[in-house]
Amino acid sequence: MQVRALALESIAAVLHRRCKMETALDRARQQLATPRDRGLLHRLVSGVMRHFFTLEADWSRFVRAKPSPLAQAALLLGTLQLRHLKVADHAAIHTTVEAIKRREPEHTAMVNAVLRKVRGSKPPQRFKPYQRANLPRWLYRRWRDAFGAETVAEIARHAAKVPPLAVAALGARDSLLAAWRKAGIDARPGAAPQAILLPSDTEITALPGWSEGRCTVIDQSAQWAALALPESDGLCLDLCSAPGGKYALLHPRMGTTVALDVAARRLPRWRHNITRLGIERAPMVQADALHPPFPHGIADRIMLDAPCTASGLLRRHPDVKFLHDEAQIARLAEQQQALLQQALRLLKPGGILAYAVCSIHPEENAQVVRPVLDRHPEVHPYPLPEHLLPHAVTAGMARIFPSEACDGFFIALLQKDQT
Repeated sequence: MQVRALALESIAAVLHRRCKMETALDRARQQLATPRDRGLLHRLVSGVMRHFFTLEADWSRFVRAKPSPLAQAALLLGTLQLRHLKVADHAAIHTTVEAIKRREPEHTAMVNAVLRKVRGSKPPQRFKPYQRANLPRWLYRRWRDAFGAETVAEIARHAAKVPPLAVAALGARDSLLAAWRKAGIDARPGAAPQAILLPSDTEITALPGWSEGRCTVIDQSAQWAALALPESDGLCLDLCSAPGGKYALLHPRMGTTVALDVAARRLPRWRHNITRLGIERAPMVQADALHPPFPHGIADRIMLDAPCTASGLLRRHPDVKFLHDEAQIARLAEQQQALLQQALRLLKPGGILAYAVCSIHPEENAQVVRPVLDRHPEVHPYPLPEHLLPHAVTAGMARIFPSEACDGFFIALLQKDQT
């Protein structure tokens, strides 16, 4: 019962307080003693986020008044178990009713009655397009107008699936794959050169070689972004660096790599990751990339992984569709342009900069880069390496949609003229 009660609170926190799912889950996990319970909690909460709109359309047929946040969470949770999880019907209803009884007993009878009606009915046969895609109405319309309904349907199809866990091998990928397979781990090579894909419920810290720093968790899209920046024996700045996955891939390919991040709370995790990976001489500067403490023209290479709405991470973080709105897209796009302007000032003549975001909103992609290029005639797109980036375009910019292979992301390579 405790897992379901904690799931209700986590769901309500995301939907009604815009709390990140992982933040809510981290709080809840502290109250659970076993990996099994913690894994169930994640499946329940992420499942509700992934299928929210079809779940809501299912149970709302039997409700007249708007339920409280916790009662809504209970209806979503119960419907998820009835429709999507291998939970016996009576157990799905009983455990959910007991969970709401512990939090809001006055809503017990209503939740019980509605879930019984869901159990006795077939799922709705007709959904509105945004419901079928499990996207907020505004987000569906925005993507439909930008990409077309077929592309949105494809994005939704991938977002409905639980993605594999992606790691980057630091060292020989084949030997690490062989070691894991020998240990009975279902591991397979990814499309990115150093990527290995694992089952989503893999206990990462128990992997052979984890404590020795032989791999780091980073999705293939982020791996491609780091590997797209050409090697250099000069100085590379990794702006907005935490938690350090891209730094781990940049460091061995550059002369010196200096990390920068503004958030003090993120630095311990960055340092822990870099230390576990055995990376020595890894300078980190705590500073705002909008006001970088470096002289102009200092860097041969720059990695700018800018703050964004993370709209490309729907399959891995299905809560992101509830955490931002259209106004936030505009605010972040303005910040991204300012960050890109500052980064270009730090770039040497002849230097190359990678601008990357894990968002597929056009406003955070080419619409950030093109105005900056218009204001800087000395900066031009640099060709993307097509062997690293599927569907790469020769203009030096590519938007990759979520797929089985990777999260959605955008990357642009820009080079400053020699003189």
